[in-house]
Amino acid sequence: MARNRSKRVAGLLALALAFSPLAAAGAEDWGTPYDKLFADGAERVKTFKDEDGSVTREVITKGGVQIRQVRKNGEVSTATADVLHGPVLCFWEIAVTVRAALDVCEETNRPDLAKRLDTTLGKLNRFIMANGLEKASKAEMDAAMTARFQRFRKSQAAPETGRVACSKAGSGTLGFVNAYLADMDKKSETDYQAGIDKLLSVPRLPAMNPCL
Repeated sequence: MARNRSKRVAGLLALALAFSPLAAAGAEDWGTPYDKLFADGAERVKTFKDEDGSVTREVITKGGVQIRQVRKNGEVSTATADVLHGPVLCFWEIAVTVRAALDVCEETNRPDLAKRLDTTLGKLNRFIMANGLEKASKAEMDAAMTARFQRFRKSQAAPETGRVACSKAGSGTLGFVNAYLADMDKKSETDYQAGIDKLLSVPRLPAMNPCL
């Protein structure tokens, strides 16, 4: 009986030793820009260790954004998700892609919707500059948009200026763009911008997920 009790005690001690480092791992320095957010929300951090030796930690920020990091073999990957208010970075990527199509595709020559998206992107850029973890400047945001515009042109085999028939690229992008534009057409400018303003109404870390 005493021997069995000793084994149980030893087992409990082993479990305590195994899990105590994980409790501290949530707030420790992982060498990423997100360390401060994990430290600020230390009481909300959840940490897990997988059989492959990787360690996962998660925290919900005060703005309702989930940050999930996985550390394996010294490498750290990070994912952010905003299911409460909406993923701003995902919407930014979509808006930039659609705006690029409005400049490049013969099928989407809609100056009215291009102007609407310019207003939207201005709002999104200001939100990202104000709330991003690593504060981007306006010049950096403009450069990021230009890079994506150029990438879109290249994906459609388009010259540096002018329009091409994007349907020839056969990538399915045009179908997505047309669906988005059709949804925009259903809404007035006031209603559309009200939806954008609602998305951006709560200051929080811009997140990428859940994305389309």
